[in-house]
Amino acid sequence: MWSNDDPCIKFPTLEFDVAVDFFFISEVIVQFFVGYYNDDGKYVDLLHLVAFNYLSSPLRFWFDAVTSIPFSFIDYRAYRDCLGGITHGQQADTKTIRLVKILRFVRLARVMRFFKFLNKFHDLIVIYVGPAIFKLVRLLLIACVVVHLYACIFWRVKLSYSTEEERQ
Repeated sequence: MWSNDDPCIKFPTLEFDVAVDFFFISEVIVQFFVGYYNDDGKYVDLLHLVAFNYLSSPLRFWFDAVTSIPFSFIDYRAYRDCLGGITHGQQADTKTIRLVKILRFVRLARVMRFFKFLNKFHDLIVIYVGPAIFKLVRLLLIACVVVHLYACIFWRVKLSYSTEEERQ
C-alpha cells in the first residue's frame, strides 16, 4: 500500500492528510509571531527578535520545518493529474512520496509539546476545573489516543491482508 500502488488510486484519508499538513505548516508560520520569555524573564514580542530566536533553535524551527514537509499536497496533485488524464512520469515520484510518508510518525514528537505545556500549567488548570475533572479529561484523552492508534493499526492490517472484494 505504501510504495507499490498506482498513483491514480486515492488514499481514503487523502483530504484529511492535506488538512493535517496545512495545519502543521500553519503552526510553523504562527511560531514566527508568538513571543517568548528571554533569560531575564522579560517577554519579547518584537518580530525580528522572535523570528531570530525561532530560527536559531535547532530543536524548534528545523525540527518543525522537517516534520512539516507537505507530502500529501504532492500526492493530492498527482491524484488530480491522474483524474485529468495528465501523466508526466510521476508514478515513480509518487511511489517514493508514499513511502516517505511513513516518516510522518515523527510528527508525534511535536504532540509531546502539548503535554509539556499541560504540565507547566497543571496547577492553574486544576484550580479552575478541579482535580477530578482534570484527571477525567486527561484519562479520556489518553484513551482516545490509544483507541485511535489501535484503529489505525487494524485498518493497516486489514488493507494488507484482505482482497479487493473483502474491502468493499
